[in-house]
Amino acid sequence: MNSAPASAPAFGLSDAERLERYRLLQQATAQREAPLITEAGLRLMVESATSPQRPEAFGEPLRAELEGLVQAGVIGTDGRLNPAAKDLVEAVRRPNVQLQIEVAAGQSVRTFRAWLGYQRAVVLAQSRPAITAADSPLDVAGRRPLTQPDYRLQAVVPGWVPVAAAQWLGLGPRESPAASPRLPLPALFRRLGDPGTPVPGDDPVLARIWEQPMQLCVISAEPSGERRILLDAARAGLWLLAREDSGADATVLAPLPAHAAWRLLLTLIVNADKARRTGPI
Repeated sequence: MNSAPASAPAFGLSDAERLERYRLLQQATAQREAPLITEAGLRLMVESATSPQRPEAFGEPLRAELEGLVQAGVIGTDGRLNPAAKDLVEAVRRPNVQLQIEVAAGQSVRTFRAWLGYQRAVVLAQSRPAITAADSPLDVAGRRPLTQPDYRLQAVVPGWVPVAAAQWLGLGPRESPAASPRLPLPALFRRLGDPGTPVPGDDPVLARIWEQPMQLCVISAEPSGERRILLDAARAGLWLLAREDSGADATVLAPLPAHAAWRLLLTLIVNADKARRTGPI
């Protein structure tokens, strides 16, 4: 008679051994938390490529930023740039493309910046401005300036930058009516800070936009110099702002489905890279 096959070692583990293996797996696959830095901290990273940066040479909070960069492995304990982070400094010094997004709501402006190099990209992003289902128009219009305007520093492959930007903005499936309402710009700017601002006119699509949380997103890319302005109206969709040709102080809101917003991010990056390659040498 054939004897029963021996159990694989993994199936013979006790509960405590399984928990320990799971802990070790989590530890091995955990991602380091992106360090918090300011633009001054970014300069520290760049300067560490040519001269050591010493904590004793700085006061708080710059000393804490330097220590955070050391803990993140960007700068070594000798105060010099970690050789593995050389591509990061190269991307910031000589980027192929720079992408910047500013989101304004109430008195708050939050910023996403990215420098795209050949091998790596550097992303600096302040706290996410994405509107959630729990946000009311008053919540968003009442946003105050950030008390800690720090950035999360991320090192990613260049192709991940539009994904990171889309996540930061909170892009996703939205309502996208087949309409292009027109409105005076002053009324839109007043509404961004005051949800009680009356709807200009009787357009039902505009009325639907007006009742939602709203914020403006300005996306720009270099060296092409292209710039686009989006209105994020939460459940009422994303809208691309375009000035009327008549020269009047008014704007047209063109519906921007989520897939079109994604293509917009990609197009701005591609056009900026093309401008770099075709520009003067």
